[in-house]
Amino acid sequence: MQLADCGADVLLVTTDEICYGGSVEDLRAVKAAFADVPEGDRPPIVAKDIYIHPLQIAQAIDAGADGVLLMASLVRWVD
Repeated sequence: MQLADCGADVLLVTTDEICYGGSVEDLRAVKAAFADVPEGDRPPIVAKDIYIHPLQIAQAIDAGADGVLLMASLVRWVD
């Protein structure tokens, strides 16, 4: 049984290697596990890490994330 079968609204996949031992490969593995499930029938897959550059977000999306967990407190606003 998968978490999605239990009614999970979202699947957070930690990709932070240093603090949590996750990886982008974990993200790819979760995406692959749902390869045969239509997007509307599975919860969104969200990459959880500390993103400080737009390229990191693009890499997460490229690896299969439907979105990223953005910590707005770490965003530096530039005028």
